[in-house]
Amino acid sequence: MNKLKSAFLNLPEVQRMKELEPILDKNAKLNELIRSLKEIQKKMVNAKEFHQEKQYAIYKKEYDSLYESIL
Repeated sequence: MNKLKSAFLNLPEVQRMKELEPILDKNAKLNELIRSLKEIQKKMVNAKEFHQEKQYAIYKKEYDSLYESIL
């Protein structure tokens, strides 16, 4: 089990997240944008679940725009 854990922790993606965590934690504006992104995701899921295609498309555009601004 420790071997598996060690292998996972050494993945490049995990290493990159470890580098980014302090930056994310200190940036209030970025945290707010991420929170907003999560809220839009919830709205997208609800719209899809209730077959509201037009509303889903609106949320998707909003999500894509916000996602790009975060990147």
